[in-house]
Amino acid sequence: MAALYKLDDGQCYPTNCFPAKSLLQPRYEEGAGHWQVARHNVEKTKVELLFGTRVAQQSWQECLRKAQCPRPEKVLNAAQLIKLHHVRTPSDLCSVNISHQNFALARESDFMQFDSVAYINATENLLTLETFRNFPGLRELELSLNGLRHLKVRIGDFPHLEILDLSYNNLSPEDVQTLGSLPRLKALHLTANGLSSLPLNLAAPESWNCPKFPALEVLLLDDNHLSDSSVFLSLANLRRLKQLNLDKNGIKEVPYLHYLGHDHFSIHPLSAKSGIRAGLRCRKNSPQKPPQDRSPRLNQQYSYIITQNTQDPDKTGFFPAACFVTHSTFGFL
Repeated sequence: MAALYKLDDGQCYPTNCFPAKSLLQPRYEEGAGHWQVARHNVEKTKVELLFGTRVAQQSWQECLRKAQCPRPEKVLNAAQLIKLHHVRTPSDLCSVNISHQNFALARESDFMQFDSVAYINATENLLTLETFRNFPGLRELELSLNGLRHLKVRIGDFPHLEILDLSYNNLSPEDVQTLGSLPRLKALHLTANGLSSLPLNLAAPESWNCPKFPALEVLLLDDNHLSDSSVFLSLANLRRLKQLNLDKNGIKEVPYLHYLGHDHFSIHPLSAKSGIRAGLRCRKNSPQKPPQDRSPRLNQQYSYIITQNTQDPDKTGFFPAACFVTHSTFGFL
């Protein structure tokens, strides 16, 4: 006979029944599973709050699909310029600011109408230098952070451009030489372009009718990778240069330059540590006047300045007097 299990209420139940849970706990038939329904409603409410109803979810998914599709490249044209600057006619616009607009293409033929534009700020786009050559009166152009490479400048482009900022791009030494054909360029910013060298004939004229960098006065080459002394040979023929920034480069000394004639220089074998007297002796022994030539440029008097480091008096440099160099490391005069 099966044993019985007696509860406090006096009723007996057999012990060989399995499971005993239904015997020991009361049955709640009404309301069973309500917590699952409540939890489902809560989750549904959260989804609707985040994404809306089913119709809204479908719209959101459609937007995601459109975002994943490639967008057409943004084009700069006359209508865009008028809309951004709130002017009525192209002639009313004098200063252009299209920075951070992500323009990648341009309708260059539209820009001939903007004959009053003198300044353009086009930083952080994907435009090229030749995009802006059709602005007739352009004098200052900021084109940093545009990923520039392989510049194309034709004779006659940018006839009035005086200040050009090409910092933080990816220019090559050949690109720098290409800029030499700009006739009125006075200030050139080439900060942080990854330049490790400059062409030796950077400022050498192709002919006397087409000199290179004829008006350049300010050249910023800071934060590049220039380290060889030949950099100064490249810069020696910049006759109008007044300010040169070579900060944050690998240059350790300024060499003595020896004039060879016909706009050619060489690095003098004298060490830069030979002192000021050696530099003066080199100047005294070097020819004071270049060979006579019909060209007025060759009849100029060539003189030199000694640049002395204030921290180390033995370190001196030898550079054409037409160039006043500024550098935080060497303490140039």
